[in-house]
Amino acid sequence: MSKLITDECVSSLVDKHVGKTDISSVGDGTITGAISSLNSMIKYTEIVTDLNEYSFVSLTEQFNFTPQNTFAVYIIDGIPDVNVEATLYTYNGMLYAKIQNREHTLDYAGYGIRLGIIYLEKK
Repeated sequence: MSKLITDECVSSLVDKHVGKTDISSVGDGTITGAISSLNSMIKYTEIVTDLNEYSFVSLTEQFNFTPQNTFAVYIIDGIPDVNVEATLYTYNGMLYAKIQNREHTLDYAGYGIRLGIIYLEKK
């Protein structure tokens, strides 16, 4: 009786879904070690600032966050409306957080706001 799952099937599955990237230099070189190492670099901080006249916060100029190490921003408080979102975007290599309501109709210039930032801290 032949195998239902051949070595070629397993190899193909791993190549397509797991990949061939060398992780030997991340953590202790195992998948568990790499995940643990990356998790230890994920940091969280809160910032308090005023929004500029365009409802933006310059995360690069004011707080030294970069597009390469920052991957999430969210509003903790300071905006009285519901359905307001914080969006990360870059312009000329600078990282900004744009604060807007879902319909893009309200301006929050001058509001004091507290944001949560999730980023990677390089060791």
